Formats: sequence, C-alpha cells, structure tokens
Amino acid sequence: MKPSAALVIPFLGFLCCAVDRDGSFPPLAIPARPLASPAAEQVLLRMEKQSPDEREKEILHQLASGNLPDFLRRPVEIEVEVVDSDSVRHRICIAVLPDYLSVGTDSAFCRLPMRPETAQRLADQWNLLLPTPCIVDWIDAAARLRIEPVTYAPEGDCNEQAERFRAHQQDIEARHQAQPGILTSGLKKDIVLCSRIDSSAVPDRVAIYGWRRPDRSIIQPLYCGHTHCYVDYSHGVRLIQSTAFIDGKSVDLRKALCDTLLFRLFSDEDAPLIDARYPLEQP
Repeated sequence: MKPSAALVIPFLGFLCCAVDRDGSFPPLAIPARPLASPAAEQVLLRMEKQSPDEREKEILHQLASGNLPDFLRRPVEIEVEVVDSDSVRHRICIAVLPDYLSVGTDSAFCRLPMRPETAQRLADQWNLLLPTPCIVDWIDAAARLRIEPVTYAPEGDCNEQAERFRAHQQDIEARHQAQPGILTSGLKKDIVLCSRIDSSAVPDRVAIYGWRRPDRSIIQPLYCGHTHCYVDYSHGVRLIQSTAFIDGKSVDLRKALCDTLLFRLFSDEDAPLIDARYPLEQP
C-alpha cells in the first residue's frame, strides 16, 4: 500500500460512489446546536466590539458549543486516484466539510475567519484536521459550484475587522445561488497544514492557500508570511475527517501526513509534516 518515494500524479474522480473498504467514516463529534444559541447577527455584533483576542475566544466558544449550521455536520466524500512512479495506482477516499466554519443556522449564518490556533482547538475537539494544499486542490476540483471570489482592496486595517467579515458574507451570498451544504469553491483562502509552519524556524506563522476563480486560476499560492495572529476577511477554515482510506484500508490521516512515504499521497511537498497540526499557545 505504501507509494514509492517519487512524486505521485493524481487522477481525480470525485463524490464517491460505492467503494470497497474496511469501514466507514466515523460520525462527527460536533455537538448539536443549543436552542439558546445566539443568532449569527448577534455574534457578529459582539465581535465588532471586541479586541482581536476577545474575538477569538468568542469564535471558539460559539463553535465549540455547537452554534453552527446543520449543513456543516454533513461531510462530503471525495475519491481520488494517484499513480506513483512505479505506475501503481492508489485509490484515496477522504471526507470534508462542505463549506467553511460558520456561526448560525442553515438559513442565517456567517463564515468566520479565525486564527490557526482557534481552528486547531476546534479540530482537536472534533477529531478533525486542517487540509494540505494538495487536499484543497482536490476539494476545488470536486466542487459542484464555483463562484467568482469576492475581494476587497486594502484600506488600513478594515479587512481585519468583523464588519468586513459581515460584508464579505453578504457579498458571497449574493453570488451563491445554491442550497447551503453543496461543496463550493471560490469562497475563501484556506488555512492549511504545511511543513513550513511546523518547522522550528517559523513556529509563529499561518499558512494560507487557494481561493480559485471559476476558471480554476489561483489567487493565493502557498504563503506563510503572516504571523499566526493575523486574520482577515479572506481566511477560511474547512476541516476534514481524520480517517482516510487508501486502497480501501482506513488510516489515520494525521499519522499518514507524518509518514515518510504515505505523506506523498496527500501532499506535494518534499518532506512529511513533523506534526499534522498547528502548535497551540498556552491557554
């Protein structure tokens, strides 16, 4: 089952149909939305009055408690074939959230940019993980809907404010003529895992990647120039299940990304990850 050390070439076949495998994806550990949860609009109003640190605590509290739309509890399965240098094909199946982490309900929600530590805490709580750039490309290719990215020119620090998060949500939805929960591309840049951010040389960075136009051209190549505290309207968090299937056999994707051979099935980097997660500051 292990690939050769050479770079693998992907052949993409998406939205898995019947596939022989040794089990199914585990149920998500995201809690049900409490009846007393505030509406997305209320949360945004709070965030607009909060400092960046307070805003991150608000985001973590709301999402960890289950205040997110039901459609984010329905992962989409994606099947990919990769061919290694020995012409051996490997069938990969992963399950991804259909959209970026949001607060609210199916009928009234807002996608929330956040720091990588906040995203990592949620991933840890729910037994999920962030994608690699390679997996982001798979998600984009599998998307049933692509919208033209909504971008704003820099105006001081306006793009880092909660007011801009709200405006971006409204402008996205004006172009997003589809039912929530459809796998969609063109919405945000992804916070991703890559070998640069778990290197001791740059332990305080956030890695962002993606944001493709409908013609598949990319706006954001892999970039690690921002510190981990930087957040703007364009950042999004799309989590994936930690279980993956390689040739029908289940694997822990977190371990596979750190394996000297298996990582090549999920990454186009030259080296495996040291740890498939962002380092967390002390709470």
